[in-house]
Amino acid sequence: MNSQKDTLIYVIKQIGANLFSGKSVLNVSLPVNIFESRSLLERCAASFGKGPEYLMPVADCDPLQQMKNIVTFIATIPTLELLMQKPFNPILGETFQAYIKGIPIYYEQISHHPPISSYYMTCPEFTLYGNLVAFADVSFNSAVGGNEGVMHIIMRNGTHFQCYFPPSQITGLIFGDRQFRGYGRGYVLEKKERMFAEFSI
Repeated sequence: MNSQKDTLIYVIKQIGANLFSGKSVLNVSLPVNIFESRSLLERCAASFGKGPEYLMPVADCDPLQQMKNIVTFIATIPTLELLMQKPFNPILGETFQAYIKGIPIYYEQISHHPPISSYYMTCPEFTLYGNLVAFADVSFNSAVGGNEGVMHIIMRNGTHFQCYFPPSQITGLIFGDRQFRGYGRGYVLEKKERMFAEFSI
């Protein structure tokens, strides 16, 4: 943690320099000791690890039960993605393929500025796809960030849910206790059934 705090002081200085020169806060050179071994695509794919557990059992259920399970699934994503080390940024056109409980998932980096990752996961019970647009807002002792974009989940019985992720906040980057929490609200809607859910994590 002390090593990370020293690194974050360095990063905040670079972010300040970028802001003064008109560059993005995401355009920062970082020391390699703060990185983990995975790329962002692999880490994002792993964050969908609870998808089969919550989506497969409700493939043919009523839309209300499906929505409950989908909201629960979305609430698991930040927890599975949470790690203090930074993943490596994928290059434009980089791909990643994996299986989550036997279900294939595909990722591709389709834009570099802004960073956008496209994903697709399918099985007989459901199809899940969308784009993740990474963003970050860093202040002196905290950061708010996450992924914008719409996740589409189409269940076997034809219901089509659109999901919007809530951002997250990390505090205690330089001093104080390190804490992670949801920041703002997420949304799930199903237009045909005229259903809407608003939630915070």
